[in-house]
Amino acid sequence: VFETSSKLAAVPASLAQRLNLRIWSDFQTSTIKALTLAENLLDKMLKDCELNDGLIAKMLDANIPVEQTKKIVIDLMLAAGDTTAYSMEWLLFVLSKNRELQDQL
Repeated sequence: VFETSSKLAAVPASLAQRLNLRIWSDFQTSTIKALTLAENLLDKMLKDCELNDGLIAKMLDANIPVEQTKKIVIDLMLAAGDTTAYSMEWLLFVLSKNRELQDQL
């Protein structure tokens, strides 16, 4: 998702969708794949793991429906990855401009 979303950042998403550009279809495909993988992982966690602690357990204990809990947790999982990717990209850019710091590392 992160690779395709960064390419999509160069063109307004609505335009890419309207023109059915390849970057749009690649983004759609990767998004569907990421959502499917995240949902499968969460289903496995709900089935196989003892959820006595943590966010999922607290949400379920608060009687938030399982489907709503899944949507929220999946959004958090994917958003965290995106945020981490952008932060790492910025860090590497700044590091690439500072030879002295590179030598220290």
